[in-house]
Amino acid sequence: MKEIQLAEQLLQKVIEEKTPFLDVLKGTFQTQVELRSLRGDVAGLLGCELRHHLLLQYLTKPYEEVLDAQARRYLCLGLANNYYYKHLDAEAVKAFVLDKMPEDKKEEITVLFARGDDPEKEIIPEDIARDSRLYLSLRYNAPEWTVKILQHYGNPLTFRCLRKFSRPLVSTLRLRASVAGLNALDGNPDFTPSPVEGIYCYEGHQSLRKNEMFRQGKIFIEKMLVKAIVDEYRVDASKEILLYNGNDDHSFELELIESYGRNVGMNLACPEVDEKVAVKKVIKAEELSNVNFFSAPDPTFMDASISRQQDLVFAVPNSTNFDRIPETPDYLLHFDTDKMDGILEQERNVLEGCAKYVEINGKLIYIVFTLSKKEGKGTVSNFLKNHHEFRLIKQEEYFPFAKYETAAYVAVMQKVEEADVAPSPLVDLAPLQKSETIIASASSK
Repeated sequence: MKEIQLAEQLLQKVIEEKTPFLDVLKGTFQTQVELRSLRGDVAGLLGCELRHHLLLQYLTKPYEEVLDAQARRYLCLGLANNYYYKHLDAEAVKAFVLDKMPEDKKEEITVLFARGDDPEKEIIPEDIARDSRLYLSLRYNAPEWTVKILQHYGNPLTFRCLRKFSRPLVSTLRLRASVAGLNALDGNPDFTPSPVEGIYCYEGHQSLRKNEMFRQGKIFIEKMLVKAIVDEYRVDASKEILLYNGNDDHSFELELIESYGRNVGMNLACPEVDEKVAVKKVIKAEELSNVNFFSAPDPTFMDASISRQQDLVFAVPNSTNFDRIPETPDYLLHFDTDKMDGILEQERNVLEGCAKYVEINGKLIYIVFTLSKKEGKGTVSNFLKNHHEFRLIKQEEYFPFAKYETAAYVAVMQKVEEADVAPSPLVDLAPLQKSETIIASASSK
């Protein structure tokens, strides 16, 4: 059972050393050519264990005092295969795992394996209330703190969000029509149009990173919502734009470059530009003199890089990033809840820092890819209470099961003339908007 032995070694790195799942796979199979034939089953088994990790830990908890850490990992991987993955021979896996168990526990653990023999039988113990937070946590592999955040929207939405997060992610990609042509993906069975023009869903079996158009930068990973927001609040050539993107992806920067080209002045800020190689390459290759791409580790101090007020400002701080839950099976397992206060402070700083550069009548758009009300509506409400020069035009919550398949909060604010400054009645009175499009899309699935 070489697959289980290797998966156990990698699971140890993911759980105990907190090495990201994808980094573990990359570091193992790129450097050890002789193991590549095992990659498919090892990655599949390891990913399956991680996507059911909380339940497997719960089921094996009664044995934590009699099993060392390695034996317990073997047991969790064996159960993951026999319950869910089922690519490796079930009897061979059970025999291999039982051989690692204490003699006086083998009979009990054999019964534990038997849970997976009946596909109609519920794996989660019957004594756990089906309406409890623990049950939702175990069923959807979401820590209880995550379930608690979602339950602010009520149990029906909580259930639908968790179910969507537990399903495989379908990558959405932006076609760079400016370099590839408008019809570059027409007729390609690996790409199907999404509800947003210019965004495609990737359904190919080959790794996206091996796709030639992706390698050439003619397509890049992007959320549907990003393009939809950029399109909705498009400005004309006489305007100037500021983006602060605290996330480690580069899709927002590339979308603005693709959408506007040389037509408007763009100030693109992020914590560290050297970490966004793809953006630097595009700016250099296309000789975009209208783009000012700069580092701003502290978003409240950007004066040295911005010379004038901006007509459109995007404040996009890093957040709890619920959108990453379906992308990688270990995201929530590695999330450090002790950092929540720091995340909230950083979000407030990004909003404060960006607000300084909004022109009169200009718009400030705050976006966080999360469903945490503290990070979304709470942050914007506190901001508006202290900044009467801004009016809240619209705020919307986007759910992962709806049209854009994204967990996000978006608030659009406008800066007004000093004579018009007064507390905005929307701060405390306006309910969070759910557009008809979102509601219709959600109810249709």
